[in-house]
Amino acid sequence: MTPYQVLSNVRNQLYETTAAFWTDAEIYNYIWNAEQEIVLQVHCSNIQTAHTSVTAQSMYTAPESMFYIDRMTWSNVKLKKIGFTDLDALQRPGYGGSYTIGSPTYYYLSGLSYGLWPIPQNSSTINIYGSKIPVLATGASSEFTVEPLFHMCIQDYALYRCFIKDQDDGRSKFFEAQWKQNLSRAYTFYASRNNSDAHYVVRDEDNYPTTELGIV
Repeated sequence: MTPYQVLSNVRNQLYETTAAFWTDAEIYNYIWNAEQEIVLQVHCSNIQTAHTSVTAQSMYTAPESMFYIDRMTWSNVKLKKIGFTDLDALQRPGYGGSYTIGSPTYYYLSGLSYGLWPIPQNSSTINIYGSKIPVLATGASSEFTVEPLFHMCIQDYALYRCFIKDQDDGRSKFFEAQWKQNLSRAYTFYASRNNSDAHYVVRDEDNYPTTELGIV
């Protein structure tokens, strides 16, 4: 489906085929909110982008198009995600206050930036894999960011939000339950289908109770 088709289906359910109580912009915004929630929970809109490391530079600006970074490689070698506790354990300046320079083996996130450790010793390609930020639909030519598996969930979410505005508690709760149930089913199917070393599974690897540095 497309966002416009979801809009039409929602309007049919509302018995309002043309905008009146609910505007098109309002319903498109609900559709966008649903996509954002799906990407946040499932990380299902995978994209890849490439940066170039700079010799002796550790920090870089993260891609603006990404909602979440799931995987990163430097010179085609997969990097392990770490937090600041691990970084502090690694990044102890040596004699004269200098820090380790070499081939990066770890990456860490800091706001809208990411860092590499050790600090790159030369220029090389950084490949970043992550979840794309959904785009707000504006008309019939717009397309979904997430795959078709999740489109019915989005329709349920939009109806749930529409009926909140209508103060129809019964139908809003019904479609809220449908949204959660269908999202859970889609999530289960998506996870079972992507049971290899893909974006979603790789993210789990970075959340083991004990890190490679031995810190819980």
